[in-house]
Amino acid sequence: MIGPMNNRLPFTIIPLLAFLVFFQPGNIRAQSGSTDLLNVSRQQDGAVRIEWDVPAGPDPETDYGVELRTRQALDAGVWSPVSGPGTAGSFGLTGEWVIESPESAAFFSVRRIALPVIGGFRGKIVSTELIGSYGAEEILERLSDYTDGLTESFPVPIENDVEAHRVVYLTPDISGSLIEASGVVFIPVGVETPLATVSYQHGTLFNKEDAPSLGNTDEYTVGLFLAGSSYVCVMADYLGFGSSAQLLHPYLHAATEASSCLDMLVAARAFQQNTGVPIPDKLFLTGYSQGGHSTMVLHREIEMNHSDQFTVTASAPMAGPHSMSEVMLDRIFSSQPYPNPFYVAFLIFSYNEVYGLFDDPSEYFVAPYATLLPQLFESNAPESQINALLPASASQYLKLDVLNAIRNDENHPVRQALRDNDSYTGDWVPAAPIRMFHCRADEVVPYENSEKAQTALSAAGATGVRAEDPRIIPFLQDGSHVGCVPWALIALQGWVEDFF
Repeated sequence: MIGPMNNRLPFTIIPLLAFLVFFQPGNIRAQSGSTDLLNVSRQQDGAVRIEWDVPAGPDPETDYGVELRTRQALDAGVWSPVSGPGTAGSFGLTGEWVIESPESAAFFSVRRIALPVIGGFRGKIVSTELIGSYGAEEILERLSDYTDGLTESFPVPIENDVEAHRVVYLTPDISGSLIEASGVVFIPVGVETPLATVSYQHGTLFNKEDAPSLGNTDEYTVGLFLAGSSYVCVMADYLGFGSSAQLLHPYLHAATEASSCLDMLVAARAFQQNTGVPIPDKLFLTGYSQGGHSTMVLHREIEMNHSDQFTVTASAPMAGPHSMSEVMLDRIFSSQPYPNPFYVAFLIFSYNEVYGLFDDPSEYFVAPYATLLPQLFESNAPESQINALLPASASQYLKLDVLNAIRNDENHPVRQALRDNDSYTGDWVPAAPIRMFHCRADEVVPYENSEKAQTALSAAGATGVRAEDPRIIPFLQDGSHVGCVPWALIALQGWVEDFF
């Protein structure tokens, strides 16, 4: 058995100092407290200012910062960190935080923490935890549920038991500051030498409870399947899920998809070294839908900037929205119905976080969606609820002048953001072979995404790039975006076996 480990960053804790700030609607009052470390005061405009001045740490060679935390009761509940502008979401040793519109009672505390060194700390393990052990029969049952019984008609060899380990590690956020992120390493148990490492990038998620590291989703089952077939499977949660759930996920943002998955690979390798799990020579990258996009940009990032750390054996970026600035632009911003309008709203709100598209949603969205959508996003509403709210066509929830500008102005900020996130650009000529399994009947992510990626990369000089419909008898097999998943996974398994 592989035991859990706990390698938390060293930190020095200032004794927690909490102060009550009590607010009554319509009659705001503040009960202020102050010491040399923390001061709470109310301003004339009703806002509440929290200030602190924390002594320097004991080690002159170490950089220190402050973690500001809050909770609703002094002696109960979990302290929630307030994200700061500095490294790992911290504040400076002397600083302030202003609550513009206080509505309820709250307590605050500060503590001094040792900050990671940015230069060499990406992928640094913060902690690990064994979250599950699974036998072959249990994995087969989960696979059958995932594929609606399809795997019972095909031979799916599960050859070993599996352990799943949650890994918390450091990676940059959209501003470049290091924060804690998480993912899962699935280890084949009883296998002397795993066949390969498979970095699996999951598809679109929105509900925070669906993070792979929480063990509740179909994507987690894919990890069990791969590890049950004697592969080490590495699966990042992405930013905005798991340990970084306080963030809005930067959806289809190539830079942070690549960095969070790359740093998860770094952390996984360190975890294997620390626990004595063999590190296979071969590295495969794969994922479906958003995971296809993430896989392509991870492959690009490794070969262009980190070839000294990793060598990609092959990648399968399946059914990915690779052409954000052309194919997906034409699909999601057309007047034609789109089956998942949630994806469009998610993309716009996400790109607003990264690129600052608007100051208020009413600049882009018509009523009542300008008000309702932020509420649903903040409450982590189910994707199905947002899809049910939104009309099928973007012309019914986006302002007409905005929509026309996006369609017609090549320099519109949305178009610039989409170009920034095409997955196959940037003077990249892939060295490792790429197979894009993608059903031609895909109604959500058109097959043209994979065709355009193949054409562009081949024109750049790549010789091993190919788009392919994985169905054997297309007119008898479901080729929808969701229906294509099992066919893509079956084709993937056969393709990977060709490398052994």
